[in-house]
Amino acid sequence: MAQEKRISGEILPKAIHASEEITKIINKACAFKPGDRYQSAVEMKNDLLQIKKIREGQTEADILNSSCVGQSE
Repeated sequence: MAQEKRISGEILPKAIHASEEITKIINKACAFKPGDRYQSAVEMKNDLLQIKKIREGQTEADILNSSCVGQSE
């Protein structure tokens, strides 16, 4: 069923135990069109790290100010 939804381009349902933010990352990673997916593992990692930083109490401004650090990883 999930494969049929993916092939048809339908957005997959929200994962039962995932937050809205994690669901967005999963949907982007599983997007039907290659151009809609993450173009690199680093891009996906950065989105995951942003969620982690927000949950640890950093403000969006803190995240944006530190987003240029370590991008060559």
